[in-house]
Amino acid sequence: MGRDMQKVYQRTTRWKKKALKRIPLEVRKEYFAAILEPAVAESGESMNGYIKKALEMRMGLSEAEIEEKIAEYLKEHPVNNPEQEES
Repeated sequence: MGRDMQKVYQRTTRWKKKALKRIPLEVRKEYFAAILEPAVAESGESMNGYIKKALEMRMGLSEAEIEEKIAEYLKEHPVNNPEQEES
């Protein structure tokens, strides 16, 4: 890995630590292979995108409602907004 790529990797890693929250998800291998993986492949989405959309559907939130809730949160917690910190 060249120095420039290493810097990009490090910058991306720092951003991810500030901006993203990982959610562990464990499923039986058989469930993953027989149910989840084929459904994701058929949808044409990434696994991450598929799971996020499933959570949003379960909560009954539209994209507009999600963006509104995020905007409200960022108003109340401006320090936690990594886009403001790393501009």
